[in-house]
Amino acid sequence: MGQQQLLLIVLGVIIVGVAVVVGINLFNANAKQSVKDQMANIAINYVSMMYQHFLKPKSYGGGERTMDGWVPTDMEDSTPWVFTPGGGGAPKFTCETPQYIIRCQWSIQPTTYSLYCLMESKEYMYEDPENAGLFYSAIAVFCAANGGFGERPTIRTVVGDSDINP
Repeated sequence: MGQQQLLLIVLGVIIVGVAVVVGINLFNANAKQSVKDQMANIAINYVSMMYQHFLKPKSYGGGERTMDGWVPTDMEDSTPWVFTPGGGGAPKFTCETPQYIIRCQWSIQPTTYSLYCLMESKEYMYEDPENAGLFYSAIAVFCAANGGFGERPTIRTVVGDSDINP
């Protein structure tokens, strides 16, 4: 009788141990996915603000089909943004927080426009061999013809490839 009880206790401890390990792994996977989702949402919010400014008439404080006068508003903290003029490339705003590096940039041509926001995590790195050593990144892009106000932009969000350079 004592051996059977001891066997049941050992079996119970093993089952509980496996359940705890599985629970910890699920929690860690969920935490990483949550960071990726948060980065994608922040990138989409910044691109949406850029798009609103782009479409809004100057009389209402917008850019009227330009990005003139757009300055990113901080959604998280008061970290300063640094502006880099185009000079051969697209003009951009860059912000570095303790968790992220955020770049908002745009390209406006006579027939098309593209608005980008690229975020890179400073905390979470990829563990898979293909992306080893790269930080999580998210990019949101609005692209459309720069014609009338009736066009619908193509909206694309990518979470993953850190080598995307808008």
